[in-house]
Amino acid sequence: MTVVNIQLSTCLHVLWSFGGNPSKNRNRTGQDSGMDLNEDSIDGSLSRPLLEEEDIDNEDDGIIIESSNILSIGVGSLQISGAVAEEEYDERSRVDLQQSQHEKIIPTIIVIVVPLFVLVVLLFISAILLPAPQPSKSPSSLPFFNDDDPFCHMSESSNKVLNIHIVPHTHDDVGWLKTVDQYYYGLNNTIQDANVSAILDSVLVSLSNPSTRHYKRTFTYVEMAFFSRWFATLTHDSIATLKELIAKKQFTFTNGGWCMHDEANTHYIGMIDNTALGHRFLKEELDIVPTVGWQLDPFGHSSTQGGLMTSGVGFDALYFGRIHHVDLENRRTNAECEGLWSSSSSSTNNPIFWGLTGEYGGNYGGPDGFCFDILRCNDTELLVGKSDTVIHERMQKFAAEVAKQASETKGNNIMLTMGLDFFYSRAERNFANLDLLIDKADAYFKEKDGNALKVFDGRFDKVNIFYSTPERYTRCKYVDSVHAAMTTGTTSHGGGATISSMVAAKYNNPATWKTNIKTNDFFPYADCDHCYWSGYFSSRQGLKRQERMSSSFLHASRQIESMLKLQSLQKRDNRNVESTLDVSGDNKIISWNASPLFTLEDASGTAQHHDAVAGTSKQHVAYDYSKRLAKGVEDANAFVTDGLRTLLLGPHRSPAPYRAGANILENLRYCHLLNETICDVSQVSFISAETIILFTYKKNLYDPISS
Repeated sequence: MTVVNIQLSTCLHVLWSFGGNPSKNRNRTGQDSGMDLNEDSIDGSLSRPLLEEEDIDNEDDGIIIESSNILSIGVGSLQISGAVAEEEYDERSRVDLQQSQHEKIIPTIIVIVVPLFVLVVLLFISAILLPAPQPSKSPSSLPFFNDDDPFCHMSESSNKVLNIHIVPHTHDDVGWLKTVDQYYYGLNNTIQDANVSAILDSVLVSLSNPSTRHYKRTFTYVEMAFFSRWFATLTHDSIATLKELIAKKQFTFTNGGWCMHDEANTHYIGMIDNTALGHRFLKEELDIVPTVGWQLDPFGHSSTQGGLMTSGVGFDALYFGRIHHVDLENRRTNAECEGLWSSSSSSTNNPIFWGLTGEYGGNYGGPDGFCFDILRCNDTELLVGKSDTVIHERMQKFAAEVAKQASETKGNNIMLTMGLDFFYSRAERNFANLDLLIDKADAYFKEKDGNALKVFDGRFDKVNIFYSTPERYTRCKYVDSVHAAMTTGTTSHGGGATISSMVAAKYNNPATWKTNIKTNDFFPYADCDHCYWSGYFSSRQGLKRQERMSSSFLHASRQIESMLKLQSLQKRDNRNVESTLDVSGDNKIISWNASPLFTLEDASGTAQHHDAVAGTSKQHVAYDYSKRLAKGVEDANAFVTDGLRTLLLGPHRSPAPYRAGANILENLRYCHLLNETICDVSQVSFISAETIILFTYKKNLYDPISS
């Protein structure tokens, strides 16, 4: 029916052009009286009586029809509206029309008969002569597909094409061997040489380098605790450069949380807070919403992450590095290092796409022997400055590595995550070698003798290699799955019944993902026999408790903050005055970090890190996490006590009764100790025999405040 609709609309436009001088065929409002195509279905009847006298004016050699009276004809799912007028009348008919209000039978018949006749003819032509439209085998019309990406496009001739996605990235721990500040500023390098601010500075310069032939260099970043701090130091020109790179999809963000949170020891509320804080920064500062999860380093993966923290936050996929070594070997053998994961047995839980990173060896770096970072890699692995003979030998090794990885997953795309902890502090060195790798590998796989492609055992006869991002890779894997399902005839999108032997092969049919969905979680993690990473479930119990209590206090404080805002808005409305709170016209905080609770939000988000609440950091780093939480609670404490005083007794600058009440509670304090009798206020009151007023705030879903 698509072809019919297109042909019909085209013919009616041609018919409309017959109605007098096109330059004068306009309604009284001065707008074109062309057809309005609407996809809403109608009943096929005329929308109102035909042309009436007041709808017709004389103007030169044409007839102008009032736009309010429209002849509507329903065809299938289209409503075609327009005014049909005769090209011209002879002079006598024109005079008769002006003099008589009753002689309208001829134009009425023409208005009705001509469109109906054209409609019948067109329907006959479409049914008899035009071929029926065939279902497309290309997924390019699907909303997820980007037709501007030539490498994602799949067809019958591209079943044997391998796309190698080069994804430069860095994993920057928000505290581990060094504290957060030491990592950001590059301090205490006797422990670890790492400088996050230098990484981001260097990457920005390399991506915007106009002299490189690879103008589509890409880079992926994750940890907003570092990035937001660096962003605040940028000049206007640097911010403009960064936004240009983001618009070109050269600088991208995955995960986007304040840190890469742990999945075993964290509460789901803490995971949400961590993710929301980072996403709030990205949205308000750069108008970005991450679409891919990136949990490379945590030691096992939970059902909460696979469900709530992936599909629940709008991610299209989740990538990580570590799973149990037995599970890993089985998946590598059966080409199942990527697939679908349904973390719940509920039928309403949609499975998400998941994949391992690195070379599927349990980490998130590049292929063995292809490490180019100045601080982490051996100079013998570099490509720049090597002879043609050495380069050719290295390309043979590279081909063997990618062939091995391609044999351990399904589809026509593999991702090489080129980065590890704190990579790219001298980014130009990394990118110069990656540029050369792409050039030389591309030339190697195109050698006329075809020897380079023999490592694929006939599975692929062409290789594309290019800079990419996790988002682009996810899109291509989606196309892999859709195309395979179409080709095997297992999807409602259409496709022939003929199954290509290559597509149906065990190691190259992503359609089988739907029949082998991963369930439950990826716990516990072990990287060898009797090497279970489970001690962190219970290590540093004091820090674990402090994190949980701080998170709980943060949520209680947010409720008080919300009630204060509501009270302020109500008083503003009642008194017709501006609110004294930092609230904009649409009731949002002006800045993403303007909340008086931001210090605690920052500390709580940082504490979700997979080396913080997990207890796997150095001791001085654990002390730093604890200090940050204590400082955050202290700042929130001052806000909470003032807020409760305002909510209970009114603001300080109120009439006398309220001021007196404020004086009564001027020493209101929050006590975080389990034994309230040894808090400062209770100790002083006990010694001086004063009365103690105890306020208990109960964080309850239905009754949020009680005393």
